Amino acid sequence: MGHQHAFSKQIDKQICAFGDKEIQRMAAEMPERLICVAEDETFHPDKMCLVVIEPTSNYIILKCYSEKRDSQTWTRLVTQALEGLRVKVIWQTSDEAKGLRHHSTVGLQAPHAPDLFHIQQELVKGSSRVLTAKRDNAKKNHQVEMAKSRQPLAKHEQLRFVTHSKLLDQQLEAGMELALAHIHRNRVKKARRSISDAYNPYDIFTGEPQTTQSVSSKLELAFENIATATSHLGASCDKRIAKAKRLVPEITATIAQFFAIISPLVKQATQSEILRQLLTSVLIPGYYLLEAARKDKNEKRRLTITEKAMALLQPFHQRAGPFANLEDREIAHLEQGDRECAGLFQRSISCVEGRNAHLARYHRGFHRLSDLRLSALTVVHNFLIQRSDGTTAAQRFFQKEHGDLFQWLVNHIDMPSRPHNRKKKTSSKAA
Repeated sequence: MGHQHAFSKQIDKQICAFGDKEIQRMAAEMPERLICVAEDETFHPDKMCLVVIEPTSNYIILKCYSEKRDSQTWTRLVTQALEGLRVKVIWQTSDEAKGLRHHSTVGLQAPHAPDLFHIQQELVKGSSRVLTAKRDNAKKNHQVEMAKSRQPLAKHEQLRFVTHSKLLDQQLEAGMELALAHIHRNRVKKARRSISDAYNPYDIFTGEPQTTQSVSSKLELAFENIATATSHLGASCDKRIAKAKRLVPEITATIAQFFAIISPLVKQATQSEILRQLLTSVLIPGYYLLEAARKDKNEKRRLTITEKAMALLQPFHQRAGPFANLEDREIAHLEQGDRECAGLFQRSISCVEGRNAHLARYHRGFHRLSDLRLSALTVVHNFLIQRSDGTTAAQRFFQKEHGDLFQWLVNHIDMPSRPHNRKKKTSSKAA
């Protein structure tokens, strides 16, 4: 076991060496970029781990153990991780921890976007769980009452009439309770979905830019519907819903900040006023809808959003109208810039939560992860794991090709020799 442990440690060291070498090489060649970061901490059995991911590429910028999670610690570690990279952070998404918020606005000097994941989590804990439990209880009671109707009634005619009437009343009451439970739960579910739809700079079904007033109205209506459906659940549920609702002004401010960020970028992209208008109203919304469709779990909604996105982008892809006289270089430049602008708006840290859940599986098997193993797993995530298009997170982040991690290990690791064959011991009885 000792020899295998040493060999495993050698592999981890070589993986980290590959990552350091490739990051240094690719950072010097990468184009200058404006990026968004998603930040959160996770708690391993014996340590606290800080995580920073660039959501568009899913590249892990930082994942390390730390004893503190205050603003100064976040800023110091993120600054060290970004050293040498030709990127500038102009957007930060996280939960509402004071340290993270201060780190965003003061340390990074970037706008802070509230995390949709935590907003939905508060609503689920405050309403959906309780309503689901009430629906299940109502369904169970309804089944019990319906089962009573299949039991034999009293032989006496008058008693049979009274018993039958009582059963009908109980069944009717149980049915109404079940129907009301379904109505309340579905209303909350629909309102939660509308909150997710409203928290976008563009209407995901039309592609039209949303104003702060329209976003605020949609959010207020959604929370009003939730409050109506949960008015009977008690103070504990009301408290959680109010906690989520407090973020409505920040969400609307986030929408305005996004348009303020991309406005100068659009002006830099082209000198044509017509093209600037098309970038703002057609191309950036189209690429944003494509990414929104990719993340949507509902197949019908995904197809609807994709169709709208392709309809918006069709003149650009076919080089029709104002795009007809553009050269290939200009088309590629506009497409890359529009994709980057659309990717700057990030409203969720689900990429960080997903990575944390992935690492939790390692803890169940190894009980703890050393700093070396954690760094090696980060390199594997960035340089080995591929999406369906065949690209790794490092390729998407640096916009450059990188070396082959597996080939690096083959060239730099001394493979252990095969174990000696053990001689069979002759038993004393046989002798």
